[in-house]
Amino acid sequence: MYKGNSRLIGPANINNIGLSEELSNMDAALVWGRNGRTYLFKGKQYWRLSAGPIGRRSSIDPGYPRLISRAWRGVPNDIEAAFKWHSGRTYFFKDNMYYRISDFPKVSVDRNYPKNTGLGWIKCSREEIRLAKENEKQKSTGRAILPSFVTLLVSLLLLTRL
Repeated sequence: MYKGNSRLIGPANINNIGLSEELSNMDAALVWGRNGRTYLFKGKQYWRLSAGPIGRRSSIDPGYPRLISRAWRGVPNDIEAAFKWHSGRTYFFKDNMYYRISDFPKVSVDRNYPKNTGLGWIKCSREEIRLAKENEKQKSTGRAILPSFVTLLVSLLLLTRL
């Protein structure tokens, strides 16, 4: 929240922490569990951030940006989210899929991934996924269907469990 040009609360302007305007609309950022460093992702590239001493600006490490495909094997470009889960595992999300990363011995997407976010992460039933896909298809043709009361109720119950 800003009052005029002064930030009252919320994230700081990316230029104020020493990063270029190019990263102002990055796709995702995470602190990687393998080395505790901050990584920024945008399009097909990623950057590693060096935090400066307290009171100093951050900077991008030399040699960056780099291609996501070269270092994060199996992770797609244009990701939508990334984070380290409380288990220490790293996850990337794109469209309706999520990717779990192994840090050792090589950085790569784990076997049996990617997985459907609705099924594997949110724990929706296959029927709920089918209805959601059907609804999306109907929306694109202008004939959206409303979910049944039961589907709506189940979805609400699932959300309250999270």
